[in-house]
Amino acid sequence: MKKPTRRALRAVALAAALWLPAAQTPALAMSTSKEIAQGKVENAQIDAESVVIKDPFLSSWVASVTDKLVQYRIRKDIPYQFTIIQDESINAFAIKGGFVHINMGLLNFVTSDDQLAATLGHEMGHVELHHVTKSDNTNAILAILEGILSIVSGPAAVLGSIGGELATDKFSRVDELQADHYGLGLMA
Repeated sequence: MKKPTRRALRAVALAAALWLPAAQTPALAMSTSKEIAQGKVENAQIDAESVVIKDPFLSSWVASVTDKLVQYRIRKDIPYQFTIIQDESINAFAIKGGFVHINMGLLNFVTSDDQLAATLGHEMGHVELHHVTKSDNTNAILAILEGILSIVSGPAAVLGSIGGELATDKFSRVDELQADHYGLGLMA
């Protein structure tokens, strides 16, 4: 294997210097209005590709849980919207701007308001803690770094790509734990 050149080492150092602070900065200063606007677009696409459930009983049940959670949130500038979709998987997910989708499979699975609140509090945590915006920024930074590394060295680019995947995996696990803690705090 060829010994790395000074140029390659400088590129790796530059990449690390750019990536490390950005990985620790929440949302990299995305404005709330931009987050909500992007969320509206993503939400419209999800709703267009899904069957949205508008059952009054289910909507009332979800609202009775979410109304309590929303009043204790940190980010008062986010107008949360909870949508039930026809999907039998046991899941819920949040996107930018406070749009949270709840699968019918989850509603059929939970046996109490507390279980539903735990899941929805967790999803709110992803919005409140800027996880939904941070992932976009982290991916953009990693793409730039991979581009720099590919110019300098092919093997370095491959290693950088693998490292980037590992880094985003690590952050997503940390994000999940933070969202769990945040959700528990809302419930309490």
